[in-house]
Amino acid sequence: NVPKQSAVDIIAGNSYRFTGDSIVLKDAFLRNFNVKPCRVKNRIYTSKNILLPDIENCILNINSTKILILGKSSVIHQRKEKIAVNVLILSHNIKQTPAEINNLFTFNYIIADSSIPAWKSAKWKKEFEQLHLRFYSVTQDGAFTLNL
Repeated sequence: NVPKQSAVDIIAGNSYRFTGDSIVLKDAFLRNFNVKPCRVKNRIYTSKNILLPDIENCILNINSTKILILGKSSVIHQRKEKIAVNVLILSHNIKQTPAEINNLFTFNYIIADSSIPAWKSAKWKKEFEQLHLRFYSVTQDGAFTLNL
């Protein structure tokens, strides 16, 4: 949960891979206050940051779990079949509405990261609930953790 930023750590054993906004790793305060405590809690002790390439709008497959970070530059057209992912992360104030997202994807978890403004996240929460879908807001509910 890094305020107004996108930050995802994928942890395996005592190592991790990071993807998100580069400012999180460049700014010592953001890194030490927001990211480091989770790494310490999970016994990850390394001084270098290991970055994933930009995976925004790409499906990442980890142990048969499909994760999609849907970002600001996404342009998705209606398809005959929905795109199946396990985790859908909304990032950087994307343009799609909850109804459009529901028509495009099937998912187990839908998460708005901290780069989504609080007002929009609150609005989306109501709209996703009307669609009978569970919605998790990192801004409102804190960091989201999923064991794979």
